[in-house]
Amino acid sequence: MITVSDSTPLIHFGTIKRLDLLRSMYGQIVITEAVHREVVTEGIALG
Repeated sequence: MITVSDSTPLIHFGTIKRLDLLRSMYGQIVITEAVHREVVTEGIALG
């Protein structure tokens, strides 16, 4: 199943280091460029 995600679940599962749970539940997760920027780019900048 392909799932589209916003930033909230990615941030929370990432915080507890369990992004693997999302993949095991949904298979492929699709995010927009804006979500990528918020979660990855800004997340790295914030540490």
